[in-house]
Formats: sequence, structure tokens, C-alpha cells
Amino acid sequence: MSWGWFVGLGVVVLALGIRIAVRKGLLSKRGGIGESPENTVRTRYARGEISKEEYERILRDLRR
Repeated sequence: MSWGWFVGLGVVVLALGIRIAVRKGLLSKRGGIGESPENTVRTRYARGEISKEEYERILRDLRR
């Protein structure tokens, strides 16, 4: 068996892993991992998971 098969398989596995990570949002468009804490808080507030008071308190804490 040739090493070419192992290299080819490794490239395919790596490409699939990157594709899955991008689809699940693990890699942001900025090249970092995930989203910023402020965006997470905004999303939670928009979904109704936290109150306005909690939202404002968390943002204040994050900006310190």
C-alpha cells in the first residue's frame, strides 16, 4: 500500500473537520473561535433567556 492513500485520507478528514466546525459556528469569519461575549449576551437577550437588567449588568461586567 502506498503512502499516498494515507495522505489523501488525511486531507479529506481535515477538510470535513473544517467544514463541520464552520457550519456549527466554531470558527468565526474573523478567524477566531466562537463569537464575542457581547454577541452571546445580545443573542440570549433577544431570545428572552435573560432580562433587560441581567443583560445590562452582564455587559457592564464584560466591559470592565
